[in-house]
Amino acid sequence: MHPTRRSLLVPLLLLLLVPAPAAAQAQRLDRIPVQGGDLWLSGGNIAWTRFARDVGPGPTRLDLFELVFRQLHDAGGNTLRLWLHTDGSVTPEWRDGAVVGPGEGTIEDLRDILDLAQKHHVRLILCLWSFDMLRKNAGDSITDRNYALLTREDELQAYIDHALVPMVTALKGHPAILAWEIFNEPEGMSDEFGWEITRHVPMSDIQRFINRAAGAIKRADPGALVTNGSWSFRATSDVTADEDLLVPGTAADELTEAQVAAIRRKLADRYGYLFTLAETRKMYATLQEWGKNRNYYTDRELVAAGGDPAGTLDFYTVHYYDWGYPALSPFHHDRAFWGLDKPLAVTEFYMDDTFGVPWQQLMPTLYDRGYAGGLGWQWEDFFRRRPDTAHNWPRILKNAQSVRALHPEAVE
Repeated sequence: MHPTRRSLLVPLLLLLLVPAPAAAQAQRLDRIPVQGGDLWLSGGNIAWTRFARDVGPGPTRLDLFELVFRQLHDAGGNTLRLWLHTDGSVTPEWRDGAVVGPGEGTIEDLRDILDLAQKHHVRLILCLWSFDMLRKNAGDSITDRNYALLTREDELQAYIDHALVPMVTALKGHPAILAWEIFNEPEGMSDEFGWEITRHVPMSDIQRFINRAAGAIKRADPGALVTNGSWSFRATSDVTADEDLLVPGTAADELTEAQVAAIRRKLADRYGYLFTLAETRKMYATLQEWGKNRNYYTDRELVAAGGDPAGTLDFYTVHYYDWGYPALSPFHHDRAFWGLDKPLAVTEFYMDDTFGVPWQQLMPTLYDRGYAGGLGWQWEDFFRRRPDTAHNWPRILKNAQSVRALHPEAVE
């Protein structure tokens, strides 16, 4: 070999042996990228101390926020989810049905809360809106202006210009902000999935709002992460579980006892949990009613709806409650099962035994199955001492302790 060629080849071979810089490596799907590192989200939901009133006009219970932050940090957790506008009854500020500002004191209150979170080494997912914005019992004066916000281009732009961008700009770079979340369970106010308690808009309007708001956030703060809190995998994955259990053309009440028994055995083999015969029929009927899942939040879907190429999500968040049976359960399927190309965290679930998975193992199970985090629901019920759900917060803390003990490098 010519000496000059040899001298050029050796450095090239050495370069091939050197690991690529972190930025050039593929993104981990089991962690959320945070300030140059990777974090497994361990914690819960506040989600409020005063529903829709934690920031903006009126008092802010900073003492309660500090209590929550300190308890979570002491347990080894690192992340909480906080709702901001929620139903739009207090913030943002409105005039003649249009948004004119973030609301008096909103930015200042939010900064105070973030400073306390930073003091206790906790990061916050800041959720802007909830399906509650179209909750019928909120009254026409609130739902009318929120309906316009979701369906009219000029109203959406007014919100972005006068409320969203000022908030993001003022708080840009705050180390306690993990991400901005556009909606909490927006499917609940959609034509496609919506509930009786809400007015409805097409999912395409919700997608447009997410796209436009996400793009505005990223231009105001290029380092910000954006997500959206979906109510279930029905709207966050193109993969549908347990379709093979359905008998074509046969309703649940038409199944023979032998067919029910066979489905029950398959479920037990698949999930390690034995449903009763009545539960098996009910689950079958639910699967038949749902139809196929669809991910409304891919880059392609969001950009097509809103037209902003920057308006995409950085990671997915999804919720789970037992009405979804194992078919929609992250505790019974690995992250990879859902076919998503971004990190996926489970950011709402009750801390109860879940179809064979004991409550003590919920967050460790999410870790083992490859999800990027688990946030249980919620602290406020413990504060109010609600008899049916007050146990969730202590169990969140115990799960956070378990994850820290097992995987300290992932959560600290």
